[in-house]
Amino acid sequence: MDDNHWPSEWQRGVLDLCVLHILADGPTYGYSIAARLTDAGFADVKGGTLYPLLKRLEGAGLVDVEWRPRG
Repeated sequence: MDDNHWPSEWQRGVLDLCVLHILADGPTYGYSIAARLTDAGFADVKGGTLYPLLKRLEGAGLVDVEWRPRG
């Protein structure tokens, strides 16, 4: 096992909680969330994982999501 990354089963189990922890610090961008997750030892979290997760958290009423076009 690579010492810098968690096993994928662990990541799936705690990813929602880790994202909520990051968002507790205040509003941020998806790219920043992914970078902080990588810094915490997660394997590269792709947008195809992160953005549906944010949508689920929004649907559960746990976060407010604001989508902005790149500018």
